[in-house]
Amino acid sequence: AAHQGIVAIVDSAALMIDFDDFVRTLEPTSDTLLVLLDELTDPHNVGAIIRSAAAFGASGVLMPYHNQAPVTGAVVKASAGMAFRIPIVSIGNVNYTIGLLKDRGFQVYGLEMKGSEEVTKETFTEPTLLIVGNEAKGIRQKTGELCDKMLRVPMHPRCESLNASVSVAVVLYEWSKEHPKALRGK
Repeated sequence: AAHQGIVAIVDSAALMIDFDDFVRTLEPTSDTLLVLLDELTDPHNVGAIIRSAAAFGASGVLMPYHNQAPVTGAVVKASAGMAFRIPIVSIGNVNYTIGLLKDRGFQVYGLEMKGSEEVTKETFTEPTLLIVGNEAKGIRQKTGELCDKMLRVPMHPRCESLNASVSVAVVLYEWSKEHPKALRGK
């Protein structure tokens, strides 16, 4: 296997933070962004999303227990080590989690190829929860119904779609332009 001359044994379960513990210490502001993965199956996408979330100032990545690619060596490698630098939060029921975050003032955005709102025209003024769905199926219907808005990334018509992790990176970049404090870590 390709490696970088380093060997380590990591308990991937120890990288995960329990949602109740995480939310207890969370004090959301307009500069708070969380990314929720809704049944992504490709560990490379999961790792790349974790990396982008860390790069653009997200406060955490929420991952369900079930039907989700777990944190593995491939995820950690694709994250370029960012899995050790940003909270990865283990959640149970996705829709219950969304409801709790809405009660805490989060605006909930789904990322969908045919979303009704262009991300480049969105103003992110509240604590933000960004949901990204399964690579093939997208966001599940019941979860989509809980979203306040469905965002899309504008693209040239010759391109059918973007990879899930690339789409998330574009949205996170757009969000970060409005939240420079998040990029400074303050």
